[in-house]
Amino acid sequence: MSQNLISNSTVAALDDEKFSRRGMLLKRPAERSFTKEIIEKLKIRTPGLNARADQLSGGNKQKLMIARGLSREFDIFLFDEPTVGVDIQAKLEIYDVIKTLTEAGKAVVIASSELAEVMHMSHRVIVMREGAIVGELDGDEVTEQALLSHFFAHEEPAAQAAGRGELT
Repeated sequence: MSQNLISNSTVAALDDEKFSRRGMLLKRPAERSFTKEIIEKLKIRTPGLNARADQLSGGNKQKLMIARGLSREFDIFLFDEPTVGVDIQAKLEIYDVIKTLTEAGKAVVIASSELAEVMHMSHRVIVMREGAIVGELDGDEVTEQALLSHFFAHEEPAAQAAGRGELT
């Protein structure tokens, strides 16, 4: 993160011909143009393109990491805790980026521990617990109660069942 914004935003795509010739010589104007465009698109607050990434706020650093992913043409995007540690405004801006990707026909997978984020950003939810899928919810099934039910569901301890006179 000690590199400038231009280097940081394109580092994941340096082998892409839009940014380099044969993976060797960088196309600086293309890097600069992409970085300028992505800073505007993601609303990254910065003093300039040559500012160092480690001088940015937490939310702007997070958006810069998203810019890296957007430097390549993908059909599927995976966001792992995309808004952890960022302020409300940065969250909304990140949500806008995700929405734009889905509207462009891209598949987006979000791994998040924030229940509200999962509920409002998803039309399909897979609930995992201890590395196993324990539930799948679609559309109107995605409710707080349903999510929590799947997440916290567990086998009933034998002692509780025995206390009600049930055989275990």
